Amino acid sequence: MIRWDGWTDAMSGVRDYIVEVFRLKPNRDERLVEEKPLEAEFTEVVKHVEEEMTLTYTPNEPGMYR
Repeated sequence: MIRWDGWTDAMSGVRDYIVEVFRLKPNRDERLVEEKPLEAEFTEVVKHVEEEMTLTYTPNEPGMYR
């Protein structure tokens, strides 16, 4: 869950946030990297509002995500 609880930055002029979730897998060096860097598992546009902004995403399978 992504939450902006009571936070606002109205002076910045930000209207939307784009949230992308990528699945991570270990590479040859055992570092976690995006499995498909150009293909997000999930993408959502969240409108900037004065009250609490929330977004929930549940992956289809367990793993590490960024």
